[in-house]
Amino acid sequence: LTIQSGETVWLTLEYRQRPGLWRPPSEEQLADSLDETCRFWQHWVDGCGDLGYRDAVRRSALVLRLLDYTPTGAIVAAPTTSLPERIGGVRNWDYRYAWVRDTAFTLYAFSLLGQFDEGEAFFDWLLGVVPDGPQTLQIMYGIGGERRLDEYTLDHLEGYRQSQPVRVGNAAYSQLQLDAYGDLLDCAYLLHKAGRPITRDVWAFIRATADHVTQIWQRPDSGIWEMRSAPQHFVASKAMCWVALTRASRMARARGLDGKASGWSSVADAIMSEIGTKGVDPATGSFRQAYGSDQ
Repeated sequence: LTIQSGETVWLTLEYRQRPGLWRPPSEEQLADSLDETCRFWQHWVDGCGDLGYRDAVRRSALVLRLLDYTPTGAIVAAPTTSLPERIGGVRNWDYRYAWVRDTAFTLYAFSLLGQFDEGEAFFDWLLGVVPDGPQTLQIMYGIGGERRLDEYTLDHLEGYRQSQPVRVGNAAYSQLQLDAYGDLLDCAYLLHKAGRPITRDVWAFIRATADHVTQIWQRPDSGIWEMRSAPQHFVASKAMCWVALTRASRMARARGLDGKASGWSSVADAIMSEIGTKGVDPATGSFRQAYGSDQ
């Protein structure tokens, strides 16, 4: 297709799983859709606070906002699969899913810009995909709340710059990663600090999550590196359990639940003590990656 300077050509794309009658929209309808889209994004970015470096920050914020699947509230880690961590390497993962951890990072960035609607939408979505409470929380989900993200390879594709394999799905979805609980309650705490309402259902989930962390923080897990080997006691995972309980205790005290807050704070202190005794290399004074192992 070749167009000349000043010429306008409208293109429409539609994906269908089953063929059917399709009536293309008129040029007027397409122009209205474009205007509506521009107004939406302009309104959203105008609501972002000024942190300096205005253009760069707003452009980055728009990229993050585009990772938010508005129909559900899920926020994907990336829109890509199988981009290699190292050209020619095999650590080529499918990141087109909603990680609790990555969502927390994104929502924290939004909070700095004064945007909190996405955080509230995320919790609405999360309560729908975890109806049985935090005991069944996964570290990631599909954008529609899909729980099974079975991983397989597309061996007929050569991959980015011949970096194979090309993957669809992510087997890490079934891993235990304790940091997810800290990430989750930190998101809730951001809403609390901003004065946004914490609904009864969300608060019930927060309480259940904090109680669950007190029961499981001593378990080994796969860590933020999503190790595909035997679980270990990762220091970062323990630290995020501490975050979960300190955030929950602060919110509890704000609600006048001092007894609950004290119980969570006591376990948080125990976690910090264990990190100090087992998670630090005495020879260097630096944190270990994990303890109870050689790493």
